[in-house]
Amino acid sequence: MEVWQPKGIGSDPPSLSVKEVQIKIPGCDEVLTLPVYTNTKVIEVKTLLEDRLGVDADRLRLVYKTGSNYRQHQDCDEIARHVVLHGVKSFRRVKKHYEFPHLIIGAGHIGLKFAMTWLMEGVTNFLVVDRKAQVGGTSWLDQANSTSRLQTEVGVYHLEYHENHGWPDWASDNPWPSRDKLLEHFQDVSERYGLLPYVRLNTSANSLNVIGKEYWSQSYEVTMKTKGKEEEVFRAASVSLFPGNLTNPKRVTYPGEDTFEGDIVYGISNAFNYEKVRGNNVMIVGSGAFAVENVRTCVEFCAKKVYMVCRRKTISMPRLVSWFINQSAQAISAKLTLDSMTPMYDLIGVDQWSYYSVISNEARTNVTIKQKARFGIGDVYFLAAACGYCEHIVDDTKRVSGNTIHLNSGRKLEDVRSILKLCGFNGEFANDRLLKIKELYGWWVNKDYRRYIVAEPIFVDAGNFGSTSFSPGAINWSETQAHLLMYPKDWEPLYEGNCFPVHEADEEISRPAYVVEALHGSLVGLTLGAMVRGIAERSMVTGPLKRQRQLEIHPPEKFLECCKREWNEWKTTIEDLGYTGAPEYPYTLDMVKDLMQQEMTELARQQASRDMPPGADHFPPQLLFLHQGQKEPKELRPDPRVGWQHLMDITMSEVHHVATKGQLKKAAGPAETEARGDLDKVGKSTSTKSGLVLGWSKSAKKTKEVVQRVYTNMKVQLFVAALIAGNFVANIIEKSIDPAGTLYPDVFYGIETFFNVMFFMELCVNMYVELPGPLSMLRMMRAPSPVPSIPPVQAGPGTESMGKVKSLNKIMASLAKAVPGVANAFFILLLVMSIYAIIAVDLFKDYGKGGKYINIKGNEVALITSRQQEYGYEYFGNFGKSLYTMFQVLTGESWAEAVARPLLLGNNVVEAFGVAFFFVSFIVVNGVVLINVVVAVLLEKMVDDEKDPQEEEVEEDEEEGEEEDNNVHWPMTYEPGNAKAWSPGINGDANGDGQAIDSETALGPQAVVVLAQVVAVPITVVIVAFAIFYYVADLDAMKGDMKSIQDGDQSPKFGEGTPGDEDWYILMAGHACTVMHISEGLRQAGLSESISLPVWQPELWVQTQKCIFSAPTDRVLA
Repeated sequence: MEVWQPKGIGSDPPSLSVKEVQIKIPGCDEVLTLPVYTNTKVIEVKTLLEDRLGVDADRLRLVYKTGSNYRQHQDCDEIARHVVLHGVKSFRRVKKHYEFPHLIIGAGHIGLKFAMTWLMEGVTNFLVVDRKAQVGGTSWLDQANSTSRLQTEVGVYHLEYHENHGWPDWASDNPWPSRDKLLEHFQDVSERYGLLPYVRLNTSANSLNVIGKEYWSQSYEVTMKTKGKEEEVFRAASVSLFPGNLTNPKRVTYPGEDTFEGDIVYGISNAFNYEKVRGNNVMIVGSGAFAVENVRTCVEFCAKKVYMVCRRKTISMPRLVSWFINQSAQAISAKLTLDSMTPMYDLIGVDQWSYYSVISNEARTNVTIKQKARFGIGDVYFLAAACGYCEHIVDDTKRVSGNTIHLNSGRKLEDVRSILKLCGFNGEFANDRLLKIKELYGWWVNKDYRRYIVAEPIFVDAGNFGSTSFSPGAINWSETQAHLLMYPKDWEPLYEGNCFPVHEADEEISRPAYVVEALHGSLVGLTLGAMVRGIAERSMVTGPLKRQRQLEIHPPEKFLECCKREWNEWKTTIEDLGYTGAPEYPYTLDMVKDLMQQEMTELARQQASRDMPPGADHFPPQLLFLHQGQKEPKELRPDPRVGWQHLMDITMSEVHHVATKGQLKKAAGPAETEARGDLDKVGKSTSTKSGLVLGWSKSAKKTKEVVQRVYTNMKVQLFVAALIAGNFVANIIEKSIDPAGTLYPDVFYGIETFFNVMFFMELCVNMYVELPGPLSMLRMMRAPSPVPSIPPVQAGPGTESMGKVKSLNKIMASLAKAVPGVANAFFILLLVMSIYAIIAVDLFKDYGKGGKYINIKGNEVALITSRQQEYGYEYFGNFGKSLYTMFQVLTGESWAEAVARPLLLGNNVVEAFGVAFFFVSFIVVNGVVLINVVVAVLLEKMVDDEKDPQEEEVEEDEEEGEEEDNNVHWPMTYEPGNAKAWSPGINGDANGDGQAIDSETALGPQAVVVLAQVVAVPITVVIVAFAIFYYVADLDAMKGDMKSIQDGDQSPKFGEGTPGDEDWYILMAGHACTVMHISEGLRQAGLSESISLPVWQPELWVQTQKCIFSAPTDRVLA
């Protein structure tokens, strides 16, 4: 078998020569033969054995024979060819023993496969329960009906799917068996493999309690009820639930259904007799997998005509394309997948690249398919559409009456006798309640590896497709959980690393926590393969198994023959119904071989781009070792005698895991010491990138997780938002009805104190649960969160004529699309302007009181407005007046002369500087930044090309739901100084919600938050500066008796002191302040002499932390 060899640590480069090392265990017949490089070090082998066997490397001792003596290998030695290993009894890992049995809930495909996995591992301490009376699962027993058939190929959908097992003997001649045939298969396998003694049917699990507080020793009490028996409590070591996703059909009701003179049903189960469609027109609602399946049923039951009505067309997949994906050696790219559909889509005159779900660049080299419904796999849909038997209508039902369907477009579908609704399925929140799910961490409940729940992920969201069937996933899901239960040590890095995406329930869209999207499932699989060696090595077998089974059971010639046979049967049926023009089956054997050749070419290109020699499909991931003095990992080289096996490069988290386990503590020489230092450096430098939290004890991390979970709860966040809004409104009310603070001082003081205390508490919690950084401090200044994007407006009747002129239509469309972004930008502008208005009331409401002010020359000047009112009262008397004044400043209408200059030309230079800073910062923030954001949004719409349909946001979930879940999270790594936290995603996903940020949406909520944080910087400066000027810096108190200060018997204090003749600065930095005398400045200010000041005495002043300000008196100092 192909392997990678450890390549040596030390000052010398890795050797190109290889050797075999035989490792024996005393008292054991097992011998491990390990290919290595000549200069491979002992520490490498010990680390490899540690990872393989699950034991600490410190326990392992390698002894070799030299002459007639035996010596113990030091870690820095080159490994000898023949060594004896002490510290373990076998090369096989020791499985964990559990006191209580394992409980499996659900006797469907995954549940039965999990039971088979336990038996193959020699574990018999388990029980399978199911509420149904037979095995098979809810999807086949309840949702499918007697006419339902498997859409994908049975070669990759059967319970015996395993490298050591066979397959049904009828599979080659019947690639798409019926429901009853599959249920018969499940029952037969359960009997032959001895599963039934471990299965208890007609039994439901009703509740679960966690027993024990210590994480690693917990167990569970599950209350179960068997039909005809009393309720019982079952003690379980682990609970694995496999509920399936096809459980609760989504309901939709149309006006006038009570007047419809036909059948209105959901096209699932056996609730509807399909004989009723014979000779009649049928409307199918939806275009997903179940809708395509019902088209086949209508053809076989000889319906007169089929109307498939949906709001958006989703991609349907020909059978041969599904076979092509399932026989692939490596995942097929979305581009090749779409290209392989061309012969079938040409029959119906549709370009599959034009579907909304296809996202690609102009050259079609980078393609992603993203739709809210699974692929409907079947050929009959294309045949029926090609000859007019099935009409696919993109519309929605407005109402029904009699036997007529009234569509929103105004079209009427006459003489319809049956309406089959197929709008997808919802999950069951009862499953969340049973396992007490607060969040789903990968597939595990609340980060507990013993509570496991898997349902097939929903939607399609991928750029590569490795399978369209269920068995490859079922074997991986069952073997993954079995591995972690047998070897829980492998769970430790997964638990501590916070490396899985997290999903929470969303009741608004009826999405339980266990129902996750395809992206969530893909990320979990990639992470497991990268971080758990046993799971990764198992994929070396299960990966190629798919291709092997597909080609063994369904060779291309045989499969193509089955496709043509059924195509001709349907063709005959449709022609007998009076339709003509039915085409021949479009695929040929030469086309199939050409597709397989393209797959191999694409695979070779991928290997070449990764600098990999062509060869087998997988290789086992090995630990990456660094050479002495090396700061970045170098490329591992394969054994030159063999080829390459799989691109699953070593992850840095494994290096960190090695470097922190303590096996490198004892250095036997300088080479090992330096190598250990390099490993430690890499472990520390990369652990942050992989999301690992260093330096925290388990209890501290657990406490932080609890606080974070509570703080991020939606109700808590809404409460914080309400506090922010309430504080803002209270400030506005105060400045509107009591700007002077004389009418209700106690009331507003109490309100202010309450909000200050609440915000201080919230800030402390926020800084505790979030990583430190500059943006954390900006949260001290709170403002209401931006409003959600407003939906684009609909063009009214008056704009109808504009739509006929392309240029005018583009302008109107651009304006409509810009509305959400413009609305959000204006909201931020109003928010900032209101903050400035509140500050202005405090600072300027009393300016010019009495109708006069003292100018810079000391002269008294009259200051009465043209409306015979005092300046401060008219412009800044309350919040409303102040807000209007700030709007006048923003417009530029006489603001400098009428508003700003009376404030600038007062007799106090410091106040004049503050006024200048206030208005200039206001103009910069509002008049330059925010106003130009609005202009940028509008300009973007004018210059951008018209958006392609596939780039628009999906409006309806035809099969799986009408709204996309945004609760998928991924742990972010924050780097100080970097205002942009990283969150993995696809196609421009910058906020971690699994959804690309649409460039056509000018300002989404994430962009508005970032903009608010940027704007918060100058606003924070303004607030701090004016707080100092207005509340602290009593300028008269700044003038002290300098003579008394020099004598040391008096110190300047805020609010006290005698006006003197001298000017000075106060500079505060850190914990100390220094009073500095500037003789040159004093002389330029007209003072007669210099006065030296005493050394700073900290006990005489208020201690100020990290604050810097200067406060000169009313004379300008150079």
